[in-house]
Amino acid sequence: MARPTLFGMVSTRASKAYTLPALQSFLENTKLAEKDRLVLIDNDDSIPAWHVPCESIVPIKPRSFAANVNSLLDMADEYQQDLCFISNDIHFAPGWWEPLRDNDQKAILIPNCNQNNQYTMDGLTIDSVMNLATVANRLDKVDAVAAFSNQATAGTFFTTRLMAFYAFKLSREVYKDVGYMDTGFGTGGAEDVDYRLRAIQHNIPTAYVGGTYLLHYNGKSSWDGVETASEIDARNQAYQTAFVNKWGQDLADLCLSMGDTNAALARRNLVELAAAGNWHVLLKQVLDAGQ
Repeated sequence: MARPTLFGMVSTRASKAYTLPALQSFLENTKLAEKDRLVLIDNDDSIPAWHVPCESIVPIKPRSFAANVNSLLDMADEYQQDLCFISNDIHFAPGWWEPLRDNDQKAILIPNCNQNNQYTMDGLTIDSVMNLATVANRLDKVDAVAAFSNQATAGTFFTTRLMAFYAFKLSREVYKDVGYMDTGFGTGGAEDVDYRLRAIQHNIPTAYVGGTYLLHYNGKSSWDGVETASEIDARNQAYQTAFVNKWGQDLADLCLSMGDTNAALARRNLVELAAAGNWHVLLKQVLDAGQ
């Protein structure tokens, strides 16, 4: 029997237009068990609490992605729950949760989404990056795409080179082994990659779960007009420098696309493993060999 799950979402002022539609589709299409819990962290107090159809928490001051996830981990651990973090720029299609809920592998589980599979169906093209306005009146077609994808990918369990934690399930066994997210990457940018690598050190893979498909708008909600080019460059430089200092240049090239990924693979004799798509084994080999 599945352990109760704490579902946690974070909303920001820049992305708040996406939050309430995400919560609506989540509540419509997620079969919650009696002791499951849904919590929204309103990171900068930008949505009135009476508009939110679930428990809402406002931090004393805005926190980084990692700090918010760590807060949710504490909440989940207090009640011996699993944690499922969900971004606020997602449309949740019917049936998305059951494959993750019922998967009992000790792994970080990520639902499949449009970053992996793009489709065109009935005049709707789903790309890797989408805008809310593009699909606002066509969500029935998104659900049809999801149903098709779920059938095509059912039973699969796969890894890729880049695996953003846009939504992820951590069983209590996983987060008790791996611990908190590292808050040392500034305002954000590599915490999920770092967590994946630390999980590998505990022989815990990170994998996409087939049979589930979400539409992830993929940050479009917060890209335009929020940061200047110089601010983006400074943020990227901060987390990239921190990552290289912690994990080394080869892993930065492999996991963050900072340099020549093919050259990094060749230096480590990993070209065949990469071609086979076995990124858990590949990254474990790099970690086991030392930085």
